[in-house]
Amino acid sequence: MQTRRDHRPAIRPYVPPGRRLHLVDIENLAGGSGADDATVRRTLEAYEMAADVHFRDHMIVACGRTLARSAFFSCRPGIRRLLGRGVDGADRALSNAVSPIGGAISRYHGIVIGSGDRHFARIARQFHLAHRSVEIVARPGSLSSGLDLPAYRIIPLDLATNTAE
Repeated sequence: MQTRRDHRPAIRPYVPPGRRLHLVDIENLAGGSGADDATVRRTLEAYEMAADVHFRDHMIVACGRTLARSAFFSCRPGIRRLLGRGVDGADRALSNAVSPIGGAISRYHGIVIGSGDRHFARIARQFHLAHRSVEIVARPGSLSSGLDLPAYRIIPLDLATNTAE
């Protein structure tokens, strides 16, 4: 009788326990490219609180040119910033940042996707199939099919509880 081998990629030995990758489409979370500076800042703060971003985690924020200045200056040091171009440019920039997916899976214990966009369903599924945790942070009512699976932890982004200072 042949036994089935476990094909999940091993976590690399240098990876700290619990390290997660955060992919944040700030345009999606802030409600569009027309968001003002205060909304972008509040959205990033609310995301970090909702997702419980830890110092060992890696965070990548992407947006289009319209929100770039506001988003990039609102990011704290250590956050990687990506500029997307065109329709779904931020989505593509974030996807390319984790390509090839196998390399990303071996460096993180889980992924947190800051977007309700269906574009990220493939990435979430790959992490899930590799037995990594998958969390989705999205605005209420903006979660696309493919990201609403019971195996994923869904975290609603509530901007009302986080006020700008």
